[in-house]
Amino acid sequence: MANRFFENFSQVEKNLYIGDLLTSIDYNTLLKYNINFILVCGEELSCRYPQDFTYKHLPIKDTPSTPIDQYFDDAFKFISIGLKRGSVLVHCAQARSRSVSIILSYLMKSRQIKYSKALEILKKHHPQAEPNSGFHKQLLQYEREVVKSSSCMNSIF
Repeated sequence: MANRFFENFSQVEKNLYIGDLLTSIDYNTLLKYNINFILVCGEELSCRYPQDFTYKHLPIKDTPSTPIDQYFDDAFKFISIGLKRGSVLVHCAQARSRSVSIILSYLMKSRQIKYSKALEILKKHHPQAEPNSGFHKQLLQYEREVVKSSSCMNSIF
């Protein structure tokens, strides 16, 4: 994926991809990577090929004051179902903040890891990942909800 066109398209883990608007409308790319579930993260974005792919549209504004955390559970369910049935693309306009935040929330919950670890994993595959300040704060709050303490033994010893 060294092509300049794909600078905002990355594989995060097996069958899970992050991309921008250009990726989401490139029908051949979607087919090439066997993507059949598409999570659209942006109020201004639409579902381009509803007859060919399973979509979920999250009307997220790209502002720090947007309560993105209200979408974490729905996104988790959609991604989880999609990964059982094929490959999933999570996208926003530029693949920098909204889709990144949704992927981070998914990684935190699915792997039971802290925000910092999820960001480290994602940046390894998608270096331009940078949630805006409001999303960053909400992800830190979400960490407290989904990441269980590593074990009860820690409180004993």
